[in-house]
Amino acid sequence: MKKNYLLMLLFLIFMGCGLKNSWGVPSYKDSIKALYVSNQELALIGEKNHYLFNKNTKKILDVLKAKKMLGLKSSHLEFYTQLINNPSEVSSRVTIQFKKKDLNTQQITWLKKHEFNETVPKDSSKAEGYYWLMLTLKGTRYEADSQVNRGVLALKKPITLNVLIFEMTNIVNISKTPFEVVENNVLKEKKSKRLFQAFTF
Repeated sequence: MKKNYLLMLLFLIFMGCGLKNSWGVPSYKDSIKALYVSNQELALIGEKNHYLFNKNTKKILDVLKAKKMLGLKSSHLEFYTQLINNPSEVSSRVTIQFKKKDLNTQQITWLKKHEFNETVPKDSSKAEGYYWLMLTLKGTRYEADSQVNRGVLALKKPITLNVLIFEMTNIVNISKTPFEVVENNVLKEKKSKRLFQAFTF
């Protein structure tokens, strides 16, 4: 339990330091205006870039599918993304966190079954308990397209994506978005013709 708490604390400290750019690492913020999902992939539609995650996505997709039962809100998710070596390749750490006091027995049972960690404060009068899960997603970053952005089903409240840009040893231009809007709640990846359904909170 203590180990899990310390790991989470160290990550949050690291994340805070990075966003303040105390290491001199270039960074930017992207506003994610829409989320789309397929059976195994997660697409984030941002103002600056589009992101397609296709590795290590099962757990976050399971959480999104359980949205209604969990009472999932955008505030439960925090994205922290890195670009290392190749500007097209992204690695994103996602923290999903729920306050224990807001959960019922069914929700807690589901979170435990899906390997969420529990943080129990030593002094419950001064701190809150949490259930949390930290994931690392991997995928590809694309150039955004204004026509696609206008056509998507937008979230009520955009999600901020914080991006750190580490040393680029493989400088290439990123590709244009692979998506086109079929309907505002459906995206299609043009090459594979795979369909993505809109996800809203």
